[in-house]
Amino acid sequence: MTTLVDTCVVIDFLRGFTNAVTFFSQLSSPPAISTITVAELYAGAKNKAKKEAVKAIIETFEIIEVTQTIAIRGGEWSCQYTPSHGVDLPDALIAATAEIEGLTLATCNLKHFPMFPDLKRPYAA
Repeated sequence: MTTLVDTCVVIDFLRGFTNAVTFFSQLSSPPAISTITVAELYAGAKNKAKKEAVKAIIETFEIIEVTQTIAIRGGEWSCQYTPSHGVDLPDALIAATAEIEGLTLATCNLKHFPMFPDLKRPYAA
């Protein structure tokens, strides 16, 4: 099954965190990211070198667009979990992408994804 990688995991990889690098090397198929992750990565790329690193890594992923079905599910989850868990819309959309596309979500921010109660970190912090 393809893995949908959350922004935090990509950031850890870009920072060279050993556990993140190992995680990516052990995937059995190329991972995917949401267009939401693409936007979040570029939002954090504050200089030319970081933008080039983001561009290079994005090219290695399957990129999944936010469809109307994903947008509806993400909006529902945001409505449901923002008051109780502080889930923001980008995370709700990433979660909806994983659910709708039948992907395994890899994230370091378990508290942002209460809709997946059995979710575990992909590697140790």
